[in-house]
Amino acid sequence: MSNYYDWNVNKGKLWMKCKRIFWLAAKARKYNPDVDKSVMDYFYSKVDLEKTANSRIRTQDLVDEIWLGLPDEFQVLFNYHTLCTCSLSELGRVFADKDLPFHATWRNQHRRRDSRRDD
Repeated sequence: MSNYYDWNVNKGKLWMKCKRIFWLAAKARKYNPDVDKSVMDYFYSKVDLEKTANSRIRTQDLVDEIWLGLPDEFQVLFNYHTLCTCSLSELGRVFADKDLPFHATWRNQHRRRDSRRDD
């Protein structure tokens, strides 16, 4: 009986450590257009990490966390208060609509910066 109790206690401690790791990973996850193929890759990854870290997370808190992981250059394309009224599926569509032009602008800005460094 003692071994079963010890195993359950250790299992609980291990799960708490795992949840902490997922929480840290979720907070660290940012949208990086140089690495992510699209904003939707970031979006789904962030939602998965947040829900793994906290299965009871509210939609509004998810929207906030997704917003905080976006680069300033992408955030400026949106009205935060309007996004707060969106469901997650609506939010994904809104982000996807702006992603292609944003990626093109991002690449052009980085090319210009790189060419200035070469000069």
